Amino acid sequence: MKENQEDVSRLFALLEAGTDNDAYLAADKLAKVEGEDVLNRLMGLFSSNNEDTLYLAARTLSKREDNGKVLEAVFELIKTTKNPFLKSVLTESLAGFDCSEYFVEVFKLYLFGSIKVSAMAKEVLDSQEFAIIPRVIRKARKHYEHYLYNVKKSDDVFQKMEEVEEMFQTMSDLFECDDENEEKDL
Repeated sequence: MKENQEDVSRLFALLEAGTDNDAYLAADKLAKVEGEDVLNRLMGLFSSNNEDTLYLAARTLSKREDNGKVLEAVFELIKTTKNPFLKSVLTESLAGFDCSEYFVEVFKLYLFGSIKVSAMAKEVLDSQEFAIIPRVIRKARKHYEHYLYNVKKSDDVFQKMEEVEEMFQTMSDLFECDDENEEKDL
């Protein structure tokens, strides 16, 4: 969708103004505006001190079709931010991105994140398809072992352990089937 510069500036002003209905409508319209300049300006909002603006910028980026270019920056911001609210909304926004090449990063958020970050990462893990190869499984398992070594055991941890073991089993089964087929071919 093409918008003139004045309309885009007005939409950004509404987005930065707050979380009322107009801000959400502006965010939805900006998600449809094509162009590198709008994408870069949205990324620039990540340096805002206003949590509402940060949330709306992440939400808007997650709805854009050309958002693959910023995914690595979103992961970097999640990793480096100390603000728990920002970390959680950025993790929530991952649902709108193609995270297929980022299994280990999403998995780490699931393991080590706060309750909301962990829940949002689990949602991404459950709803997206990932490019899984044996190396990815090994890296994920390494982080899981680190998690197990450093976490206090509780009911929540035991539930997460069951979920993770099931994930690893499912991923390993994919490669066992490949191994069996290779043996039959020989």
